[in-house]
Amino acid sequence: MTAAIVTSDRPDRLDGCLSSYLTDRTAPASILLMDDSRDPVSCIAARDATARAGRRFHVSVRYAGRAEREKYVNQLCREGIPEATGRFCLLGKEGDWFTAGAARNAVLLDSLGEKIVMLDDDTRGDTAVRAERSSNVILSGHEDPCDLDFFRSREEATAAVEWKSVDLFGDAERFLGTRLDLMAADSAGACHHLRALVKDGNGVVRMTSCGVVGDSGNFSPVHLLWMASPATTKRLRESDSILATSLSSREVVRLVRQPTITHAAVCMATAIGLDNRRILPPFLPIGRNEDGFFGNLLLRCFPEACTAHLPYAVLHQAPGHRRYQRLSNDAQTIRIAELIILLLSAYPVAPGTAPFETFRLPGAYLSEISRSARGFVLNAREIVRAARRSLLNQIEEKWGDFDGFSDLWRTEIRQFRTRIRELIASPDCWQPLELRGMSPDGIADVTRELVSLTGDMLTYWPSIADAVPRLLSKDVRISRPV
Repeated sequence: MTAAIVTSDRPDRLDGCLSSYLTDRTAPASILLMDDSRDPVSCIAARDATARAGRRFHVSVRYAGRAEREKYVNQLCREGIPEATGRFCLLGKEGDWFTAGAARNAVLLDSLGEKIVMLDDDTRGDTAVRAERSSNVILSGHEDPCDLDFFRSREEATAAVEWKSVDLFGDAERFLGTRLDLMAADSAGACHHLRALVKDGNGVVRMTSCGVVGDSGNFSPVHLLWMASPATTKRLRESDSILATSLSSREVVRLVRQPTITHAAVCMATAIGLDNRRILPPFLPIGRNEDGFFGNLLLRCFPEACTAHLPYAVLHQAPGHRRYQRLSNDAQTIRIAELIILLLSAYPVAPGTAPFETFRLPGAYLSEISRSARGFVLNAREIVRAARRSLLNQIEEKWGDFDGFSDLWRTEIRQFRTRIRELIASPDCWQPLELRGMSPDGIADVTRELVSLTGDMLTYWPSIADAVPRLLSKDVRISRPV
């Protein structure tokens, strides 16, 4: 099992991160460090930290930075992949874009044919469990199964759990690739999709997910309005104090109480296992929520794919104490990842579509709709409006007439719904947060370019994956030993 750690300009955190996953008896067999640093000094420090960890813990270690990915793009060009597509896939976009998704794509290609655990560099291998827990596997449904507890500080969060050594890598190895019908799992709460997958023998675990203690990793608390588990929803309804903390502080304990299999698009790549023995979808190379894009594609392209949520959490030590903005402000925010996910949702993949075509057909659709400036804006506007109307309906169904709610919760939801309606009425409702401040024409042009590049990436993704073993036969891969 390989631990693939994604990092960017934070070499000071790497020693602690690497050591925490390698000191335990259940340590991974090898380490792959995918470095997205722009600073040459950071690249050298990250490479040195990786080499030190290999020598100290006697494990195989490999490293790749942006320079190594540049070289691999050139190799892909020789295999018939357009340079612009290869660069976008593995390097993202020039400028101030967040490009962790491009680094994650490089991990997928470099480890194709393996099972891996992908970890962020601000996590630690210290693992926490709930006092009340079970080892019995259950089948769930389409919602995030994790219960959430909210805290004002990281110190409070870390003190609220039991810290216990677990076999993180061994559990990922055991669950990944396992068929649902071969599990001794309780299916009482399973959705009809999981029941059908069990009956037909088609369901298989392609991803595992650990919980987190510390920073939630969420951009916004808006998911609490429709995705929170029943236990979390009950606490939010009953306590103004808990609600106020949940809407401001990102410090949480987020984990399930027993191994839980879901058929959901939820993906937070802080600490996930992936069955990469055959092609998986790419991550969005630019912007935040690159993992949400991946999770959405995983379910669309591979309807049989399931996620195993493991009953323990890693420590997520994101720097500082980050806080959310007002919930009502989030109602008028859409990021580039969400926009592209919504655009893709307008192109359903027919059941029985060949695996590679599940990438190519939606990719061609994105490329097609981005060609006309006016047509693109009209299309994006209507799709966003429809999605926000659907969100209003979901909130209404979940929360009803507010009986039994605190005054604070009533106020927050009502303000959120008012801002959603204002967004629906705005002709600019589709404009991504990352591009605000540009002229309307500039926003449209850049957005169309990004959507087109994403479409090309999906179209060529199977061909890129096909090129990997050919290049490997020539001893060409992205990473190199250190």
